[in-house]
This record gives sequence, structure tokens and C-alpha cells, in this order.
Amino acid sequence: MELYKLTALEFAHDLSGEGTRIHGGRWTPKGIPAIYTAESVALCALEILVRVPTPKMFSRNIIAVPDTASIETVSLDDLPTDWQLVESYDRLHSIGKSWAKRKDALLLKVPSAVVSGEGWNYIINPLHPEIAMVEIKDTAPFCLDHRLFKNNR
Repeated sequence: MELYKLTALEFAHDLSGEGTRIHGGRWTPKGIPAIYTAESVALCALEILVRVPTPKMFSRNIIAVPDTASIETVSLDDLPTDWQLVESYDRLHSIGKSWAKRKDALLLKVPSAVVSGEGWNYIINPLHPEIAMVEIKDTAPFCLDHRLFKNNR
């Protein structure tokens, strides 16, 4: 399976999950290392677009994960109706923290809030034993088109 990640250029070869450990994310609170990826570069771009105010250069990473990797899936039916809102982060953090601490699965497959659950993000647990099978297959410079930013239209 190939997963995709857009990251700052200086972290192009990093699979530590340290950035998420420091800052947290939608599915994991601060203190939990995790690597957020998506099923496509397009979904990665949307996930980044909601967080960056101006165009900047990223590294587009293709991350190879064996098809045999263990996966835990969070379906829309498992979530509260307001799961996309910041007010639901505590509930989502509980799900992600529990998954990370149990280490039952390398991947946590979660619906993307940016596209109302119509796409999938995959969170990789860098502390899971299967992380040794994960590799960055390719990196390339990537910049979001300037027309996507309000001030550049």
C-alpha cells in the first residue's frame, strides 16, 4: 500500500512522529507520536490547505506500507455527529490515544474531516513493532498552487 504525506522539507525523511508528539493532531493529543498520511496526494493537499495561509514548498512523500500491515478502522458510524468540529477533539483524541497505546495495529484508518468523511487518512504509529516494514519510497518537492489562496486570486 502506498500512502502520501506532505511535510516540511527539513522533515522529508523523518518517520519519528515527533512533530505530532509536540503539537498533537485531530486524532492524537500532544505527547503521542504519530505520522499522519492520506490515501492520495490530492487529499494530503486539502489537509494541508486548511492549515497554511500562504503557498510554501513541501516534500511530497510516498510511504510504502506492506499490504499485510495491521489496520484498525474508525468508521463514521463510530463517531459522534459533530466529529468534524474542534469541540469533538477530546473524543477523537481518546480514540487515537487508545489505539496508539494498545499497539494492536500499525495503522489507524480514519475518515477525513476535510472532505466530510469521503476519503481516508491513515495514521501510522511509529512505536508499533511493524514500523520497521514502513519506508519512505520517494520524496519530491511539492507546492500548492498559489490560486488556492484567497489573497492570490
